[in-house]
Amino acid sequence: MTRILVGLIGANIQQSLSPALHEDAFAAIGMVGHYHLMDVDTLPGCDLDGLLAAARTAGFAGVNVTFPFKEAVIPLLDQVSDEARQIGAVNTVVIGANGHTTGHNTDRSGFRTAFIEAFGQDTARDRTVLQLGAGGAGRAVAFALMDLGVGALGVYDRDRDRARKLCADLGGRAHVLDAPEPAAASAAGIVNATPIGMQGHPGQPMTVDVVHAG
Repeated sequence: MTRILVGLIGANIQQSLSPALHEDAFAAIGMVGHYHLMDVDTLPGCDLDGLLAAARTAGFAGVNVTFPFKEAVIPLLDQVSDEARQIGAVNTVVIGANGHTTGHNTDRSGFRTAFIEAFGQDTARDRTVLQLGAGGAGRAVAFALMDLGVGALGVYDRDRDRARKLCADLGGRAHVLDAPEPAAASAAGIVNATPIGMQGHPGQPMTVDVVHAG
């Protein structure tokens, strides 16, 4: 029976469901797999570079990469797929038998597919969308929204330079917002691509009383 060792590198990931999900998937296809959490918050002295090197040394077949490392991991890799390079973020690293690392991004296709399944192929087409967050996950989501044909995308991030960089990479259909609340009234949809709302990041990414139904 095939055995495989994989894992997740990130911060504050102890509540992640990824180990259970992946190990169930391995069992369903007749593989024995272990999905190991590599959490910088619980591993004193460890950083992204060190954890990636440890995964290579230990014979991992690959790792997922999550907040806050999806952009920072790119220069540490031997190779990056064209799509991940365009997005500017990596969430999946394949490690070859010789330790060669290749970065990929599945967030874009994952968001796009989930959106279509939930709301339909053309729901976002030519509509105005407000996106909160322009980090690693936000970059992938923004490109997915472009794939879905949004007419205009307003991007808000507390780091304005990061928002500007994303909008420049997306072209003319995206623009930087000084604040998210004024844009909410005209938005057909709002996407939260910030860590706020995740385990360990309580609160709301914007004032919720400006959000309207429909």
